[in-house]
Amino acid sequence: MEERRLGFDDMPKLVSSLITEVKTLSIKMDTVCKMVGNAKSTGKKILSIDEVAEMLHKSKSSVYKMVSRHEIPYYKQGNVLSFIESEIIEWLTQYKHNSTEAMMAKAEEYLNRFTKN
Repeated sequence: MEERRLGFDDMPKLVSSLITEVKTLSIKMDTVCKMVGNAKSTGKKILSIDEVAEMLHKSKSSVYKMVSRHEIPYYKQGNVLSFIESEIIEWLTQYKHNSTEAMMAKAEEYLNRFTKN
């Protein structure tokens, strides 16, 4: 397949295309900067998908699946996925399972409420 050489007549179209791409990137960067600024002003740490995957000891594709199934708290502006660290930690801790010792202590406490001394 032969590659077409670009000439002077192609320049206006190419420049217009580049301007459109730069504007699109500028809008996306503004969005990301606002998200980071909002998070900084509230003291919240924003995590990328890579950081969340590392935090959860999962692959990026697993995290993407969790996002698509709405199993994990996330934010999405355009194509940018973001996570707030405190929300991920809260989400993780909602699935806490008690140890056998803790369950036995709770059971004993419950039974003690019904037994007479």
